Amino acid sequence: MSRVRKYIFIGALVWSFQFFAQVTVCSWNLMNFGKSKSENTLEFISNTLNPYDIVTIQEVVTGPGGAQKVAELVAILNRKGFQWDYEVSPITTSDNSSSRERYAFIWKASQVKKIGKGWLDQTFEKELDREPFMSTFEYKGKPFTIASFHAVPKKKHPESEIKTLSQKVCKLKSQGFVFIIGVFCQK
Repeated sequence: MSRVRKYIFIGALVWSFQFFAQVTVCSWNLMNFGKSKSENTLEFISNTLNPYDIVTIQEVVTGPGGAQKVAELVAILNRKGFQWDYEVSPITTSDNSSSRERYAFIWKASQVKKIGKGWLDQTFEKELDREPFMSTFEYKGKPFTIASFHAVPKKKHPESEIKTLSQKVCKLKSQGFVFIIGVFCQK
């Protein structure tokens, strides 16, 4: 990246964080989030997430236990003083059935407004193992979109997925600001 492009990127990044400085976002891969998570685990997760305004979760299990656990988590969060809402994605369309998962968005309804329904971006269906789950929110009248993404493991070269995702998402000008967050598997 050229020096000028790097400074423009850094400047835009700093400006965007200042623009949305009042919205806090957390992304968490809760690994096989479903029936196996205990009440104590849900309590720990809720205490960790409670300070944030928007949360995106990766690896919600595809069976009914995944969506049910998200609902249980939100019920616990609601008892902590804020009204939370949530949306669970459809199952991703990976060719590898063991890679299929759901995502979830959880948000404080008093802090941000969710605009419409979230969507799995099908334009990535053939290029990414798990397409991103995208949702548009509004804060103080300003819309922004979050793309929640779970890249393939390092042995499958996630850098190519990340490059593809970032190039295409940058073209989504109609969505306002677009933030890509999630699991990028660079270990």
